[in-house]
Amino acid sequence: CIGDVILIGCAGQDTFMLTSDRGVDVISDFTEQDSIFILGSALGGIIVNPVFNSSTSELSVTRQTIEMQTTYYRSGGISIPVSLPTLVSEEITLAVLENPTGFDVSTDVRIG
Repeated sequence: CIGDVILIGCAGQDTFMLTSDRGVDVISDFTEQDSIFILGSALGGIIVNPVFNSSTSELSVTRQTIEMQTTYYRSGGISIPVSLPTLVSEEITLAVLENPTGFDVSTDVRIG
């Protein structure tokens, strides 16, 4: 899915898959027997630290990527460009859970 999707489970145990950072999905009927799977490879970078904000009902993660940044060193009046890897972290909101029942981010969310 591309994001901005309403996800509705069926009776019984459901696994809601989040596969895009383009928009925010809505999970409308999460119950204590359900789970959420975040497909990290589809989001790019390394996905860590799922967080649920109970006041906004938002589920977010931290995406870490490596970017090359050029730094210039001066030596004897000459500027020498050197590319260095830099870890960049950004928080991205993936979903909003509407009236979740029994949701615990530490046990109900898996990243793969």
